[in-house]
Amino acid sequence: MATWCIPCKEEMPTFISIYEKHGNEIVMISIDREMTESEENLKTFKQEYNAKWAFAMDNIEENVADKYDIFGIPTTFIIDTRGCISYSYFGPIKEKELIAEIEKAE
Repeated sequence: MATWCIPCKEEMPTFISIYEKHGNEIVMISIDREMTESEENLKTFKQEYNAKWAFAMDNIEENVADKYDIFGIPTTFIIDTRGCISYSYFGPIKEKELIAEIEKAE
């Protein structure tokens, strides 16, 4: 995700709803892949949506975007209890689809 990304902003209500319903059952992390982004912008974005889950910033050393072959944003991954990617989706994801995929990964 990135704070300037319109589709990322559009899917925030989905993630808020998922976290409110399943936050005690899952771990959610939003990773800002814009390496020129400031920490302050990311904090402001998180506060604007009152998001309660973890937000992190990608960096040159870790380069999560390259490791996971992320070429566009938003991209959503579900990692199952074994640590394997069970689902990935490019674009703003719908709540119903995300819930179904979370349930499959359990």
